[in-house]
Amino acid sequence: MVDERPSHVRHLNERMTMPAYATRAAWEKRARWLREHVQVSCGLLPMPEKTPLKAQIFGRIERDGYTIDKAYFESRPGFYVCGNLYRPRGPKGPFPAVACPHGHWSEGRFGHEPGRGSVPGRCITLARMGCVVFSYDMVGYNDSGKQISHRWSSKPEELWGISVMGLQSWNTIRTIDFLQGLPDVDPERIAVTGASGGGTQTFMVMGIEPRVKVAAPVNMISCSMQGGCVCENAPLLRIETNNMEIAALMAPRPLLMVSASGDWTKQTPKVEYPAVRGVFALYNAADRVANVHVDAGHNYNKASREAMYRFFRRHLLGIKDAKPYAEPPFTIEKKEDLLVWQGRSMPKDAKGRRSLGAYIIDECRRQRDELLPKAAADRDRFQKTLGAAFRHAVLAELPRASDLKVAELGSETQADLQITRLRLGRMGRGDRVPAVLYGPKNTLAKVSACVLVHPRGKAALLDKDTGLPTDILAELLAGGQAVLAIDAYLLGESPSQSVLKASMKGKNYFSAYNRTAVVERVQDILTALAWLKRQRRIGALSVVGIGNAGAWCLLAAPFAPEGTRVVADLAQIGDDTDPRWRDDLFTPCILKAGGLATAAALAAPRPLFLHNAAGRFDTKPLRAAYRAADAAKALRIEKPPCGAKAVARWVRGG
Repeated sequence: MVDERPSHVRHLNERMTMPAYATRAAWEKRARWLREHVQVSCGLLPMPEKTPLKAQIFGRIERDGYTIDKAYFESRPGFYVCGNLYRPRGPKGPFPAVACPHGHWSEGRFGHEPGRGSVPGRCITLARMGCVVFSYDMVGYNDSGKQISHRWSSKPEELWGISVMGLQSWNTIRTIDFLQGLPDVDPERIAVTGASGGGTQTFMVMGIEPRVKVAAPVNMISCSMQGGCVCENAPLLRIETNNMEIAALMAPRPLLMVSASGDWTKQTPKVEYPAVRGVFALYNAADRVANVHVDAGHNYNKASREAMYRFFRRHLLGIKDAKPYAEPPFTIEKKEDLLVWQGRSMPKDAKGRRSLGAYIIDECRRQRDELLPKAAADRDRFQKTLGAAFRHAVLAELPRASDLKVAELGSETQADLQITRLRLGRMGRGDRVPAVLYGPKNTLAKVSACVLVHPRGKAALLDKDTGLPTDILAELLAGGQAVLAIDAYLLGESPSQSVLKASMKGKNYFSAYNRTAVVERVQDILTALAWLKRQRRIGALSVVGIGNAGAWCLLAAPFAPEGTRVVADLAQIGDDTDPRWRDDLFTPCILKAGGLATAAALAAPRPLFLHNAAGRFDTKPLRAAYRAADAAKALRIEKPPCGAKAVARWVRGG
């Protein structure tokens, strides 16, 4: 009956499965969740401001059947997307457009390795076929490398939803804006294709961006390897999902899945393709998804490119009887002739990592302050933005009674108390939360009950010499409450942090695949509340967090049963720069979602008592949110710490 969570760390090379969806309605419910989840993990909910692109196109090269321009634009002020624009030469259009993100070629968008792949080769051929094509840098490559490193990853920035995958996804969204704004582009015919890391970029953006009408991610939709770079592993992204499900978000728009016998897509014809095709079949659109399997290593070689050309000719160019298309010979330009900043100074406002991060964080703060509800009319927009982001950052839920798996380990009496030891968990989740229920002995009357959480575990609630309840536990029991004290994740009797560290060894990108400790603790609080709620002799519910556990309880409050009274000792937490966000409160995107202010706003109108906050903790947004919920009297905030008697009295309704 040991908690299995610390010993099972999910990782990018774990064998993934995709559920079968029996109905279109079931899939679309899941798809709505998935789209939100991808957006949140990439720092795109709330959506960043679409600032002016200020695009520049120059340095034309004219060739047989196509032209090449240098181009750049600002996806954010001072953050430049650089690339080359390939266009058909002669006809005026309007043409369909193709965004071409590259993978981890050593030469980036200039990557040309005969027999393995050619980024410029596919761009030239698509332009000759009648498409406008934009080939642009991944973050940290070629021109982009003058601004930002490709290996950007840190806890403080993850709190705000900042990641390389998020930056690249935003760059592709803005690339679509750029392409749609060109006079020779048909804005209703936009496609995306890329291989390897470029394949990841392709299926990420096609899942959340409805303007993508056709897509061909190459050698990346895999059940066995989800992407080996920081740019493919946004925090939160693959918790309880995987590349197959994300790729299925393209349905029912035309999708080509190119796979290879010599890499992690070797099972695509038998595993990944049928799984994704099953979703397309729900739309009666199974003919709009195809798989071409190439006998080669990891690639975007000529055979793979020619499969893409044929698919795009049919679904993007509208050639209904599109036949196999042989790629004509092409000539590669010198890299020096295509680099945007070659012989040209970067704009003075170009941002580096630190200034770009500061800009994004400032934008997040502005959005938070704007979106937190100040009137009843604001609550719907808040729920769809910060509220949705919070729910995905804090991936916790109040379990249904049928989901609970609880073991009773024995009872004893102590004076007038009945003491029952328990293990609380959920079916199929492997969690086993040590808990002790203290309740009045020999009573048939309903009693109020409290989940009590201490940052050192339930043993800290007892006198170490006598083993008797002390302080807040004693006060709650004296007031007639039943109290369920728990050892939240990694505390007390739970497996130690060392078990988790051993399980994490050699497994990268932990937070892309696994819940963080604070989220697991929030879940344990909710599991305890769900069990109390189903007990026949339990009436009103409350949850009390002591010390650092107070913030965990506040984060759990939005998911608690309606009417639950919540007491959170904020342990002198201050603003969003407080170091606790990088420690016991760490979970990606939580500050992008509004942090504790959003938690309190979502908790309304539940009775909420906050105390022991630092002087710089801003209470105004919380009070405004409770007024917006017509529950101003349900919120109590005290900056000084309040003692056990005051807390117990408030829990009783005093």
